[in-house]
Amino acid sequence: MTNRYSYHQLIYPQLYKSPILSSKHISYSNEFKKSVQRGKNFIKNKKILIVGGSGFLGLNLAKKLDSSKFKIFLLCKSYKRKPYKFKNVKYLYCNLQNISKLRKVLNINFNIIVNFSGNTDHQNKSETYSTHYQGVKNLVGLVQNKGVKLFIQAGSSLEYGNKKSPQVEDKKCSPVSTYGKAKYL
Repeated sequence: MTNRYSYHQLIYPQLYKSPILSSKHISYSNEFKKSVQRGKNFIKNKKILIVGGSGFLGLNLAKKLDSSKFKIFLLCKSYKRKPYKFKNVKYLYCNLQNISKLRKVLNINFNIIVNFSGNTDHQNKSETYSTHYQGVKNLVGLVQNKGVKLFIQAGSSLEYGNKKSPQVEDKKCSPVSTYGKAKYL
């Protein structure tokens, strides 16, 4: 039986305490070693923007990446009194709905953008639409010609409507809530 390991487990076996993942138990092919090196070279000095950086997902992604070679930027809607202390992270503050301020804040050419931004009060239909649709539209409009290599847009399965999980991206979307519709647009 062949054991399957994640890319991260294979690159950083020292982080995983399992003796199975020690270097004496894994033999890497030259092609795999080259692939790992290409991955490390890709990361080195790349700028990543995490939108929604003060939320649960944004902060946890930043924590995971803080010791990497990425130059990390967290875009937060508002200033927090005591922001989380990182070694390798710069905080940026702006509401995605304020396009003129967003233009000033995003004067950096990012290689990767991960969008976790959102409005948590889905009962407020106007705010939900403004954040999840107009805010993302502003963000994409400002970065689309700036050399972004990867844009990750996070969402829930509400874009697909009341369908059984797991979702497949090529399924037809039938959102039933304001949040789902705003994410789908």
